Amino acid sequence: MKKVFIVLMSTILLGGFTSCNDWLDVDADTRIGENVLFEDFQGMRTAMNGVYRMIASDALYGGELNYGLASVLGCEYEESKLPSNYRYMIFYYGEWYDTYQQRVTDPIWKKAFTTLANINNLLQAVEEKEDAFFEFGNMEKEIFMAELRGLRGMLHFDLLRLYAPAPIRDDGKKYLPYVEKYPDYQPVMLTVKDVMAKAETDLMYAKETLAKYDTATSGDIPAPYSIYTPSCRFAGSTSVPQGEW
Repeated sequence: MKKVFIVLMSTILLGGFTSCNDWLDVDADTRIGENVLFEDFQGMRTAMNGVYRMIASDALYGGELNYGLASVLGCEYEESKLPSNYRYMIFYYGEWYDTYQQRVTDPIWKKAFTTLANINNLLQAVEEKEDAFFEFGNMEKEIFMAELRGLRGMLHFDLLRLYAPAPIRDDGKKYLPYVEKYPDYQPVMLTVKDVMAKAETDLMYAKETLAKYDTATSGDIPAPYSIYTPSCRFAGSTSVPQGEW
């Protein structure tokens, strides 16, 4: 498995940092430029939906980082029942076949860092806006920032799990960057310890910021509070204004 990780890093590192000129696929046949998307709070919400669509793609949590490669590496499937691209890549005497590597791992790396570019782009746009820009003021701005930083921390953490040794086997080498700005054409590679520390900072910020909204009752936060309370955020509601963003 160590050989797998080494080849992953040496062959696909440079392929993942792509330009986001058109920024975001909102629908299959619709591309919206950020200069239009960020003109009002509704555009920000559309962009946030777009980020979650990317997170749910087959290359990320809609497949490979859920029941795909992550589960294969965890030996959750019988070898004989694995598709050939996984079987040849993982189980055949530790050998590595470039065609299967590219088929499975390239999309993960590229989609993850394209998604991170979109996350950072939107996060920077949110941070630059005054509270009054958002329909629900500072409350809405805080939720945007917390969710985006939480997603950023989660993605980097899972990339670390795939492309670097576990902390207990940390050798001090630099395996991947932690991308915190957009654009970042030459991100600095970091050690396992440094990536873990940055991911923890983002995730703890998200946890502490969102807790006051996700655990709030109607009397704890100002109206209109319904889009932030657990009954709506986790159970769904038909009374949510501006759509289920």
